[in-house]
Amino acid sequence: LGKTFASFLSESRGTDSIGTFVTRRWDSDTIPGLLIRSERETKPKAGGDPQKTSTRLVELNFPKWDEK
Repeated sequence: LGKTFASFLSESRGTDSIGTFVTRRWDSDTIPGLLIRSERETKPKAGGDPQKTSTRLVELNFPKWDEK
């Protein structure tokens, strides 16, 4: 969004059917839905390169309740 938001970082680790993973999530109380950014890195059990997935807030639209 090109702005800075006060946020907090949480991190979790675990194992699923693919392999082991680390998930990092940045949340802010000032954003509806809280999520600003998340990243997940999975190391496959079978070997190979880690898989990386990320999600970022890029647009924030507020409904215009007074419009009909």
